[in-house]
Amino acid sequence: FGAQRFVAGTSILFYRVDFENLVGLGAGPVQVVRVTVSLDPDGDVASFRLGNAGFGGANGYTIAVPLNRTAFDNGGIFYTNLGLYVQYTADVDPFTRLATFTFSTLGLDRQPPVDPSVGFLPVNDLTGRGQGYVTFSLRPSPNAATGSVLSELAEIRFDQGIPVSTNTVSNTLDAGAPHSQVVGPVVPLGTTEARVHIEQSDDAGGSGVDHVDLYAAQDDGPYLLIASDIVSGITGSDTTVALTFGHAYRFFSRATDRVGNGEPFKNYAEATLEFGSAVGVGPVAQDGGPAVRIVSASGARVVFALASATEVSIELFDVQGRPVQKLANGLRFEAGMHEVDLPQEGVRPGLYFVQLRTPAVRAVRKIVRQ
Repeated sequence: FGAQRFVAGTSILFYRVDFENLVGLGAGPVQVVRVTVSLDPDGDVASFRLGNAGFGGANGYTIAVPLNRTAFDNGGIFYTNLGLYVQYTADVDPFTRLATFTFSTLGLDRQPPVDPSVGFLPVNDLTGRGQGYVTFSLRPSPNAATGSVLSELAEIRFDQGIPVSTNTVSNTLDAGAPHSQVVGPVVPLGTTEARVHIEQSDDAGGSGVDHVDLYAAQDDGPYLLIASDIVSGITGSDTTVALTFGHAYRFFSRATDRVGNGEPFKNYAEATLEFGSAVGVGPVAQDGGPAVRIVSASGARVVFALASATEVSIELFDVQGRPVQKLANGLRFEAGMHEVDLPQEGVRPGLYFVQLRTPAVRAVRKIVRQ
């Protein structure tokens, strides 16, 4: 990802080295091609695996290497069109970290040709017959930290010529997962929705947060994904989710960065919400109804019922979930019906929500201030 070419620390990186017998003065067929790669210290040499190799261009020959090999020798394959054998060997030295790939021309006697004009790789032309390649894969070292740069280049040598270096390919490692958190309170927006605020870090030194997923558990149920691909900013993001009135909810968030590193599944609540008066906790009324019930609410008054004596807090919110007025803060009310007047001063006409909360449950009702 990006100009730094970020990759996850768990990625498998696939490499291909191409070579070509260029047209030039005195150029002729090549008998031996040797490709060497000195593996970067931030690569895990134990994860090195060979891929296929080939030569002869698009209509040429593929040397299929079995899966999961760190060394290979095809023993020499006879190619009728060439009238000779080509032996391909490849391996890696775990101590020097040097990977070596060798194509060797063999005559009918399986010995190197004496005639220098005989070789498996002719001078290249428009058919690509003078081209070849090798491939391999490598994982980053498990000890490499975020921000480490893993660079690879190859050296190619034709017969006894001077080795030629390829371009360098570099990738920056993102070895860690990003972080996110649901920051309460979760604010009811009426009786069908709530606003959840998520904060996240910038995936320090890494590729950056790509998106955040939100999980919620209803009552004693399992955590389920309720909002996905939330694009989160540097300081945070709000998202509105649909909930069922009369239930308790637990929330957590899970961030994913731009190379696919995912925050661990938390399975614990970062924020909670008792959404509505019918939450099945605390004492209940004699008729089996909820312990706290907003009987009616207008722009001037809230009428509520309590199944038993308890402390009550009452607060007014606007449609964005922002607190407007606190009408009661932990005042004790006896069991029964109660009325609380809503102050008229300082509150503009419009849609609001009144929230009544006790130590056990919460109730929410929409009101319209004329």
